[in-house]
Amino acid sequence: MQWATVRNLVAAIAGGFVVCCGSASASPSACYVLGNLVENCGFEHGLTHWNGDFAGGFVTSWAAYSGNEGLLFDSESGLLPLYQTLTTTPGTEYTISFMVEGSPQNASKVTVSWGGGPPIADLIDIPNAWTNYTFTETANSNSTQLTFGLADSSSGGFLDDIIVTSDVVPEPSSLAIFVVVLFGLGLTRRQRIRRAACRTEATRISKITEIAASAIQSITRARPGATI
Repeated sequence: MQWATVRNLVAAIAGGFVVCCGSASASPSACYVLGNLVENCGFEHGLTHWNGDFAGGFVTSWAAYSGNEGLLFDSESGLLPLYQTLTTTPGTEYTISFMVEGSPQNASKVTVSWGGGPPIADLIDIPNAWTNYTFTETANSNSTQLTFGLADSSSGGFLDDIIVTSDVVPEPSSLAIFVVVLFGLGLTRRQRIRRAACRTEATRISKITEIAASAIQSITRARPGATI
């Protein structure tokens, strides 16, 4: 075997590992679903599109249920208001869904208001594990304010993946966006499978590379004039 061939073999083994496993790509937020009216539903872009008093909360990867970011709330002075105005259709029924994880001390409290009215939900003693809450409400106007009241007197609670949808069939343009999102999710899943398979081969590939490199060094010592 030519020395260049041996050298290229080692490089190919290492290069194949990099191509296969690569760097981890971020998973999309689970709230990116067809017809979701909430902008920046998973806080992947900080607090963009959200309004309220942010003194008692901030966006961090610690608080992510899916994707890269979530909202941590630790307001001890009272309920932290966080709201977004949604474009709705009067008389249409909407499903409101979100993920919450309470602090270990059961000190988290969350209220949910729809359309500026009294709370439709008053959640206390939220479990210290990701929990899904779902409610159904009807819109009374073309714009509806969704408001969360968030409080925690201990180590903080987490909020993520806020979804508001209706049973109304979306327009073709929305369907096209949905197809693109599905394609992205499928691609991400395929990449995860490939990376998982590569990780199981990582040790074996590393050993093969070490053996090949050792062989090259031995041959080089035996033939000082050889060029590797």
